[in-house]
Amino acid sequence: MSLEEIVWSGVIGAVIGVLAAFILQHRAERKQNNAIRTLIKIDIEKNLHAINHICMEIRKVDLLDDIGNIVDDEEKYYRFADKLVGLTVINWKQDTWLDKTYLFAIALSVNEIKKIESFYSDLEMITSIHSRLRSINEQGEKVRIVNTLESSEILKKFAFSMVAADEWKKFADCVIIIKEKGNYLVSKL
Repeated sequence: MSLEEIVWSGVIGAVIGVLAAFILQHRAERKQNNAIRTLIKIDIEKNLHAINHICMEIRKVDLLDDIGNIVDDEEKYYRFADKLVGLTVINWKQDTWLDKTYLFAIALSVNEIKKIESFYSDLEMITSIHSRLRSINEQGEKVRIVNTLESSEILKKFAFSMVAADEWKKFADCVIIIKEKGNYLVSKL
């Protein structure tokens, strides 16, 4: 074997080694990207399931085909809001990927990151509405306990009903938006 053949075989070996390393690294990155996307997708699905569960619990007050078909009925809104207050505090799922957000720039496009942020922002809006309604309801409970007159229950209901319908409308609008968005990552995996 001549010196030239030895040099060329070394160059070819080095090129093959670099290509093999590149291919292995690319596969590992793709696997990591898919894992991150899968974790986010699973949490979004859990949150969508939680929203459906909330809607089913609220529908027990008044059977509806869909949350978006509610007629403009203040008493119905009051009852829905009252039912919402009775539900446990909502804890949205994001724990499986929250500590891996530094990988988002690698695993997701800018558009996907914006959509995920928007989705979780909508979930936080639901939590905020739920918290406001619970707080107003608890204030009404304090009024009822302090005031031993028969009218105390009416005062509680009045205080709650002043905001319940508007807060319910915000809640329903937010749920409709979230349901329409769905899980953006499902079709992308």
